[in-house]
Amino acid sequence: MKQVCILYLISMMALTAGIGDLIAVQKVHFISEEKTGKAWQWKGAERELLCRPVNLGMERAEELIGQQREKTDRIRQIIAAMTLEQKLAQRMILTSEKDIKKDKLEQEQPGGVLLFGKDFQGRKLRKVKKRVAQMKSVVTIPLLVGVDEEGGAVSRIGGLTNKNVPVFPGARELYEQGGTEAVYQDTLKKSAFLKKMGINVNFAPVSDVVENPASYMYQRSASGDAVKVAEYVKAVTGAMKEQCMGSCLKHFPGYGENGNTHTAYIVDKRILAEYEQTDFIPILAGIEEGVDMVMVSHIVMESVDSAHPASLSTEVHSLLREELGFQGVVLADDLNLEIHVYGGGIGAGTACRK
Repeated sequence: MKQVCILYLISMMALTAGIGDLIAVQKVHFISEEKTGKAWQWKGAERELLCRPVNLGMERAEELIGQQREKTDRIRQIIAAMTLEQKLAQRMILTSEKDIKKDKLEQEQPGGVLLFGKDFQGRKLRKVKKRVAQMKSVVTIPLLVGVDEEGGAVSRIGGLTNKNVPVFPGARELYEQGGTEAVYQDTLKKSAFLKKMGINVNFAPVSDVVENPASYMYQRSASGDAVKVAEYVKAVTGAMKEQCMGSCLKHFPGYGENGNTHTAYIVDKRILAEYEQTDFIPILAGIEEGVDMVMVSHIVMESVDSAHPASLSTEVHSLLREELGFQGVVLADDLNLEIHVYGGGIGAGTACRK
């Protein structure tokens, strides 16, 4: 049955969308299923959200939709009252440890922060939870607190000193061993664990289609088969929605069989039709499933814009918006890169202007 999804994300201005686009930190989701009247209603509890399954008649569903429209109007009022500096700050997800201290957050009021392995290493879960709560307490607009917890090689929580900290397998291992059901159950467990620490965004799923074991993204990709990766993406995104966990599909337009864009200037010479026949299949699946955000990589997509990395390319972003129809939040991959990656001509200042 067709789902009607209304998703309000109230906290970070979209990095590359038009003026007035934003994301929400304090998510208010209303998802109803036509005919049955079943829905997930999301209730606010201070700055966090709890969710519970409820059965609603269509009259009640229409009432809730009206309430969401009122919230949309309130969001627009908040944006209209912001200064330029506040809007710019809301476009930023901070990753540097020196920038995500309490006093700095209180001063800068960013849209979000991203935690890395060092933020968990040698710490108890309760200490991480306390730190996250402190960060949230000093911002005016609720804070996105994110992590890259893909599983496998990209797992940040392994440094926690608690007993029985879960070890999540990588996408390829998990999908090959248990298919979409294993992926779905793993994502539910992962999201529930992250929420214990106050984390509300996991930068997943990886949508890249990678066949060559020697390629940089091989282990992080679920498969070299685009249809299988699409199934994986849908399972992850659906489970994250159920757990009230923000999701981010990555990496548009597709990493392919390329190297690490954080350490090298990578040009992908494939024609657009090749992307359409492989990489775009799981990306479209994620969009259809309602993924919250799409991360754009630093690969140069030569067939669309040979002069700029995709993350800073107007043409590539237009492709995502206009051709693939994504209306959510678009953000760049991490801008903490080695100096030569942008070929010496493009830097962080350009990224902000974009």
